Amino acid sequence: MINFPNEESQWIWLAGIIDCDATISLSKVKAKTRSGIGWKPVVQFNQTSETFIKGIQETVGYGQVIKVNYAKPRKCQWVYVVTANPIRWVLPKIVPFLLKKKEQAILLLEALDLIKQHRSCHTHNIARLEEIYKKLRSLHEKGCAKFGRY
Repeated sequence: MINFPNEESQWIWLAGIIDCDATISLSKVKAKTRSGIGWKPVVQFNQTSETFIKGIQETVGYGQVIKVNYAKPRKCQWVYVVTANPIRWVLPKIVPFLLKKKEQAILLLEALDLIKQHRSCHTHNIARLEEIYKKLRSLHEKGCAKFGRY
């Protein structure tokens, strides 16, 4: 368990982890809606340290940790996935402390608002969710290219 001196330091720590080592995304999924599209907001962390990833999970209090085994010589990875409701609760607390991924967090919160209010079936909201989806993808690709990933 990670002991923080106060709640703010917990959110500052988590913001640093998200800035450095998390993916903030909005996925399109098939759904039984008029548009045939559903939206899945996700914040995902990948680590080779089970202890570290479970420390993040403990701090957030929600989400699922999955072990991914790769063929040797690669180490196994631990993946921690946080979805809609915990994101709605956690992201607003850490947005003020984010540096690199503040824009992604704000966009994902906007998407969550559209989804929660069941307005995503309206044409202009579908268009806005599509814009957010494309923007988040482009921001992720820029980050990967900038830092030599993939």
